[in-house]
Amino acid sequence: MLQWQGRHDPAERLMRDAVGAAGAAARARPDDHRALALLAHAEQHLGKVLLDQGSDRRAWSCLRRALAIRIATGAPADEVLSSRVAVASAAARLERRSGPGYPP
Repeated sequence: MLQWQGRHDPAERLMRDAVGAAGAAARARPDDHRALALLAHAEQHLGKVLLDQGSDRRAWSCLRRALAIRIATGAPADEVLSSRVAVASAAARLERRSGPGYPP
């Protein structure tokens, strides 16, 4: 909601807190796919907030982490596809701003 209202700084803080909490839960229970799914969800939404802020490189990193978690945990196909599309979108923005071959 904050993101859609254009309140990117509080949205980023909230999502960073969510990533931190989800990451702690995933580290405490590394075999719990629900904790990892929550971490992937939080990383993806943080990435989207960062894209809206124009922080494309940081967004791309978050979105890649979300995709990697989803692939590694066998997440549903629609979630993996959502992450793939988000990563591709961030990569395209980075390439437009930084030139061909970027991100590496």
